[in-house]
Amino acid sequence: MPSQERDRIHQLLSNQGYFNFSKQYIRFNVDNTTLDKSVIVETFIAIPVDSAVHPTFRIKDITVEVDANDTDTTQTQPAVVQHGITFKRWEGHFNPKVLAYKIPLVPAQRYRKEDIIEVRKSLNRLSMFKYVDITHKVTGPGDLSSHIRVSLLDRYQLSNEFGLQVAQSLPLPFYKLSLQSRNFWGKLEVMSLDAHVHTEGVVTLTDEHTLVSSKAWGIDWSLSFPHFLLPLKEKAYATLETLRPTTKLLLGYDFVHRPEYIQHTFKTFINYTWQDRGVGNYVLTPLQIDLINTMNVSEAFRKRLEKLKTEGNNLYRTFNPSWVSHAAFRAAFCARPEDANKPLPYSRLQLYLESGGLLQNLFDLR
Repeated sequence: MPSQERDRIHQLLSNQGYFNFSKQYIRFNVDNTTLDKSVIVETFIAIPVDSAVHPTFRIKDITVEVDANDTDTTQTQPAVVQHGITFKRWEGHFNPKVLAYKIPLVPAQRYRKEDIIEVRKSLNRLSMFKYVDITHKVTGPGDLSSHIRVSLLDRYQLSNEFGLQVAQSLPLPFYKLSLQSRNFWGKLEVMSLDAHVHTEGVVTLTDEHTLVSSKAWGIDWSLSFPHFLLPLKEKAYATLETLRPTTKLLLGYDFVHRPEYIQHTFKTFINYTWQDRGVGNYVLTPLQIDLINTMNVSEAFRKRLEKLKTEGNNLYRTFNPSWVSHAAFRAAFCARPEDANKPLPYSRLQLYLESGGLLQNLFDLR
């Protein structure tokens, strides 16, 4: 109990400007000599030896610097100031104006440990840096100098995965290949090219007792930005950063070969994701378009589709050349305990809304 109370008080004061406040100053007097056998606990804060009060601090200046190992130290690069933050050794690596939005610190603000933790989380979410090191130096009475040093990840990264997946009690192989390009245009974007090949054991659509193999492969090109890709003013971008926004664009192609048919699918979408402080996660897909073309339908499968059609089943429409457009919104809410020391469980609620045929409702595409 005393240790938990000491942690609570230390955390409270660390978020109120007390930069170098130590837990050792938090002390307790315990009185168990009461007549009713109760215990009285008195909490007090000890005074520092070299001062009459515990000083509070404000952040006087903020510096972001790329690790010297990641840049050419023979070339002198001018420092750039964006939103009160000084950037050093930045040239050729990223746009300081874009990165400044990801650092929720401003000069002259009161020191808060929570803000420093959020800076580290915000920069790590970009998937641009090997590590983020944040240090502070006392430069005067009540003044702090914050120094953020980052080490860059490789601009290009190639990864692959090979394994076996079990389907219908059969182990079948799969292979995935991924190429990532980071910060290609200096906007902190991540460009990915992903390819996959796999085989599945499936039951035929004409005979439920026959097991056959289905072959599939596909390739996806995606581009992710750590902000909303919208025509907004600069002030709006800064305000929306508290929502941890991202935008993703994707173009893809999938090929499926089954004994009954061969199917080609071209897909594209844009989605926006954001979240509030640990409660809700949101995904908005304003538009997704799929172009589906089914070829080489077997005679047995075609006859079955025609039979189902006469019975009022519209399954045959799934295998017609199709243009599918839709929009969707997903929201997931997690209610976690306020006290991080308390064990889970926590509650979760997920909502999903979808509307299809968006373009068809506006234009006659037949």
